[in-house]
This record gives sequence, C-alpha cells and structure tokens, in this order.
Amino acid sequence: MSTAVVNAFNIFVDSGRYLTSQSTGDNIHLPLSDTPISCADNQYLRLTLQDFNMNKNFPNVNSNNSVFRIVYNGTPTSTNLTHKNYKNVLDIATDFADVFAAAVVTAQAGGLTATTKTIISPPAKSSAYGNTDNVISFSIVFSATIAHNPVIQFRITDGDIYELLGGDKITDTADLTTASVTCVQSTTTNSNDTLTVTCKYPAQRFTEEHVYLRTDLPSTNLETMSYNARDNTDSNNGIHIAPSRILGKIPIGETVCQFHTSTGNEYTINLKQKNFTMMQLFLTDTHGRDLPVANRADAITKGNFNFKCTIKVETMQHIGMQNNQLQTEKPQKTVPPRFGTQPLDYLDYGGVRVNR
Repeated sequence: MSTAVVNAFNIFVDSGRYLTSQSTGDNIHLPLSDTPISCADNQYLRLTLQDFNMNKNFPNVNSNNSVFRIVYNGTPTSTNLTHKNYKNVLDIATDFADVFAAAVVTAQAGGLTATTKTIISPPAKSSAYGNTDNVISFSIVFSATIAHNPVIQFRITDGDIYELLGGDKITDTADLTTASVTCVQSTTTNSNDTLTVTCKYPAQRFTEEHVYLRTDLPSTNLETMSYNARDNTDSNNGIHIAPSRILGKIPIGETVCQFHTSTGNEYTINLKQKNFTMMQLFLTDTHGRDLPVANRADAITKGNFNFKCTIKVETMQHIGMQNNQLQTEKPQKTVPPRFGTQPLDYLDYGGVRVNR
C-alpha cells in the first residue's frame, strides 16, 4: 500500500527567547492549543528534521567523560580530568599524569610529593593527526616510598572516561581490585618509588560525535538500549531494542553543532497518535544524558545555551484498496428516486436491478 502527502508545513523553533515557564534553552515545550495538529482515520502524521543549529558551548572533556577512581589501600577516591578542549592526546596524557600524581599524594596523606613526570607515549612531537598510536603511558617519580600500589578504575557509573583514556570499563560498583589500566610500582636506587601507568587502547580527544534531538511524541522508531542509559548503566540482560523518541542526530563540530538536510528525509518519525496539542523537544548526548554545559543551571535559563531548528510536519494518507477514496461526503438525496428523471450517478437505491 502506497502513501501520499496531503498536507505539509514547517515549524520553526527557537529556544532562546519567549519560552514557556517550564522550558529551558535545551528543553522546550511547544503548546499547540491554538494551532492543534491532527489527521483523519486513514492518515498519519510524519515529522522530519530539516535543519538544526547550535553553538558548541561545552568542552570535549567534561563531566560525562572525565571522572576516574584511585583505589588506595582498599579505599576508592574519585577524581577527574580538567574540563576543557585538548589539542591532542599528548595534552590529555599530561593532564591525566598530573591529576593521578596529585591523587596518590593525597591518598598517602603526608611525606610524599611527585618530583618527576615523564610522558612515555604519545611522543612529544605527536599531533592530533598522526605519528603515534595514541596509547597513553607515563611514569611519575615520587619523593619517598609508596605504601600501597594504587588501582586505577574507569567505572561505567562515572561515565565514558574508559573511551577517552583507553581502558577497561568496570561495571561492578563493589569491585575494588580490578584495574582498568596497568599501574606498576618500582623502586629506584635512591629509594624513591616510581609508578608507571600504561593504558590498553588508543585514547580519544572526545567521546561524543553527535547531539541528539528528542521529542516526547511516541513514534514507530526503534533504538538500542544504550541510547537511553541516562544513569551510566550497562547490562547484558536488558531488552536490547526499544521504542525511540530520537528525532535526529546532529554532528558536533569544533565550534558549532549543525545539520542541514540533503535529501529531505534523513531523520523522520511516524507518529502513533492522530493529533497532539503539545510537543516537547530536548537535547541529550548519545546515552540520553543532559549535555555537559558548564554552569548548567544558569546557562540553560539565563545564558547563551539554546538551539534553533526547523521541523516539517506532513499529513500522510494511505492510497490503495478501500483507502483510495476522497474524504468527502456522498451526495445528499433531494428527490425520491421514483420521481427523478436523471440517470443514477451512484448505486445506492432499491434492490438488485434486473435486465428484461
């Protein structure tokens, strides 16, 4: 059965000004009570993202991918990388080494300082584009003996740092012994201890490639469960395919998040309902989390964090069989058939005609 477009129009959205009381720059509620959108019984509504524009007001290393844990003498301590954009993996390795060394000094609590830092890999002349395998490795020389060899953990509940730095993700929150990356303790001739940390996989300068525009309207789209792991969870026993509210995914550039349709229907949802008077549009990352904007509470209400987009609304009608009919009323009978002089234009009178 084929379909045809019987009506179409655009909704132009700007989340920067004139918002409803429950709306923010990244989560906008659009009341349509004065302009309700509906369709007939043999029709359905289709929404298509035409374009999207937003300044990239969040760093590549942020609250969703910067937190890791140091387990020292059985006690886990949470720490995080500096939130900012890094030019290359070497800069990330340098910050990782500094933060790690400070965490070990704090955990030992007294009589210990970090004296020498050496970035083993990536090499000093590497860039974002090559000359390295991007596997981070560094060594820290401390001023005295380290009482306990620390364990570095990248827990899935803390976010995506296992992707950023290149280590194993830890799903068990009670696990205090499994290491995400290797940390080897050695002693030099002057009794100073050295910790050498080596990651397992290539590091990345960022962990998100897209911003996701979602809606509260139920549709026929589907998604894997990872797209809605808001609480940083990971399970092998969940339902792997579920209904999706994703309207579109927007590439993240260096300074802007921008999408313009090239075919007119890259990101389309067919609604399950025949009408709606309210529509919510909100932004998330890959796993359904809020975007990691600094000073978020103020940025989404009083600051410059907002977006603009165009959504095409189409009324689609099924064509074929009993649906291949005009949606108009049949002609009304004005004269009884026995008094009429014109040929019948529709077979709606009396019984079966018999030819004599």
